Amino acid sequence: MNVQVKEIEHFELDQARKLVESLYLELGEDAVQIHRLARKFLDNLICNELAETLVVKNFITNEIVTLATLTESKAICSNGKYGVLDEIYTVPKCRTMNGELNFKDEIKEFAAGKGWGRIDVASPTDAWYRTVRFYRNQEFRLTVPKFKYIVDFAGAA
Repeated sequence: MNVQVKEIEHFELDQARKLVESLYLELGEDAVQIHRLARKFLDNLICNELAETLVVKNFITNEIVTLATLTESKAICSNGKYGVLDEIYTVPKCRTMNGELNFKDEIKEFAAGKGWGRIDVASPTDAWYRTVRFYRNQEFRLTVPKFKYIVDFAGAA
């Protein structure tokens, strides 16, 4: 498959929304809510100056087949700025392309342009063995698992 990796453009947001909706549906979100969730996600993404969205497009069909979100962060242990690969979603029909959608070189180039010394990604559990295999094939190394704390805004004034 001939692909192009680039930052998302405004005219591609409708295609991106459909991918985000597919991801929400695949993760088990309420089908009635996915359109609203996807729109809210993209609105927040557009407003966030530290977030970047890369898309992988098929040259032939001009279809977005992968959506990746990255966020800039800072830490002492990384000597300053670094990138966080928040999510990668690939349409199901392209997931078994056996490395043809390998875009680590483009992500490395993007990171270098941003001055990021490294890129982190949350470590999925072994239950997501295909995801773990994907990241290992992309030459990511397991460092530490990631914890999360859910902030409850319901009680906030």
